[in-house]
Amino acid sequence: RVDTTASCGPRGRHPRREFDVIFDFSASPVGGGLKRLLAYVDFFAPRRGRVLFLVHPHTEEHVAGKTAQYEVVRRNPLARLWFDPRFVSRYGGRTRWFFSYGIPIYGKVGDHNWLHVSNSLPFGLLGLTLDIRAFAGNFLLRERFVRYADNCSVVSGESEFTLDIYRKTTGWRRRFVVLRNGMEAFASGSGKARLPEAITVGTSRYKRLDRTCAVFERMQATRRLEKLLIVGNLESIPFWVRRKPYVECLGILPREQVLQHMRQAQVFISTSEIENSSNAVLEALVLGGTVVLSDIPSHRELIGSVAGQALDVDGLRCLELDASVSALDLSQYSWDKTIFQMLSTMASLSRFTRGTNGVETRDWSAMDNERRSSPRYQVKVDVGMQTESNFYTGLTQDLSGGGIFVATNQIRQVGERIKVLLTLPGQAEAFEILTEVRWVRDASLGRSVDDVGMGLRFLQMSPGAKKAVTEFLSQRESLFFDED
Repeated sequence: RVDTTASCGPRGRHPRREFDVIFDFSASPVGGGLKRLLAYVDFFAPRRGRVLFLVHPHTEEHVAGKTAQYEVVRRNPLARLWFDPRFVSRYGGRTRWFFSYGIPIYGKVGDHNWLHVSNSLPFGLLGLTLDIRAFAGNFLLRERFVRYADNCSVVSGESEFTLDIYRKTTGWRRRFVVLRNGMEAFASGSGKARLPEAITVGTSRYKRLDRTCAVFERMQATRRLEKLLIVGNLESIPFWVRRKPYVECLGILPREQVLQHMRQAQVFISTSEIENSSNAVLEALVLGGTVVLSDIPSHRELIGSVAGQALDVDGLRCLELDASVSALDLSQYSWDKTIFQMLSTMASLSRFTRGTNGVETRDWSAMDNERRSSPRYQVKVDVGMQTESNFYTGLTQDLSGGGIFVATNQIRQVGERIKVLLTLPGQAEAFEILTEVRWVRDASLGRSVDDVGMGLRFLQMSPGAKKAVTEFLSQRESLFFDED
């Protein structure tokens, strides 16, 4: 643990770039925020980079035994709305990147500022079932997200749905990145006898426990279910729900106990009105059994190609599916992959060393050494005067730091090396050029098909290829993309 407050003087007198990254998880003591915090700590701590974690008092016990630098931030929940400007000023000018988990970025804290939208509630309030306190708090939070959106260099979320409603609410349209939750390995419940129970996780009003009970009662006869287990804050469960003879309220449980109940239950139910990307739903899909989900965009995005049967209960449209690990693409739910994507994005937007211990990103994780050392994928590109594919350059208008935009639906991961076989008008043979994926434009956020593709930065090209590209650029204007 480090106490950075002791060395803080007036704003502007801190040593420049004392840290490469400051991660602010100080408002996230449980749930998805805690999981992401621990994943990031486990990744960065053994590499001893210049990284500082700001943590909630309740999470100190989880990070204290690790080698990560951290500071405990003690403030009441209202500080998230009213006093964070004063709080974050203590870190102004001390870091290259400031990563805020779920808290508006009230000023230019780092050279670059990254907002991770951890909750979709502030941006989808209309039509939701919320008590007046929750509505007011999220309304005020939304106003601050909108007001301070221009302080962000990057905005990420755990689903395309969350990023889409953030964009529509704030009007911010710069760099969006989906940073999905990771899934650590754990034993599934497939192949084992299950108890005649259903389970649901979460007790906030927008989780709609009344609808959960209606789904349970519909399935009770056909499945011979005896019990509905409810995991979450007991005070948030309506009295009339607790009085139902089949309901058993378990309260807030350690995660391993929750997973054990989910392995044993026949059915998992989520009738939530809105979600960012539910960890509990993802875990239920991995653990097998029957899963019943409200038909909302984030649930649709999460299950992907998994087939579901429509189920209508009291006007609520749900999807009932028999989950199977084989039907899910679990490769996208890796913490290592998520962290690597984050670092690659940081590298593409700044003169960041692409690793917070002064080494390149590929040295952060052994999993990427082989993948990044040589290209496994190649693409043939024809560039002409009217093609969607075109070269791009930065402010200097030359090829140093430039590359080629390839119009394609076959998007590769940022950081991957690709061999390009480039054909230009009047050239009999294709030029072979080594490139690296630096930025992507996917089909999300309302982009047209013509805008979809990826920017490949030139790494190695022959003098002949460089001359031919330079001559071509004298005839066709390049795209502009400033990586710095």
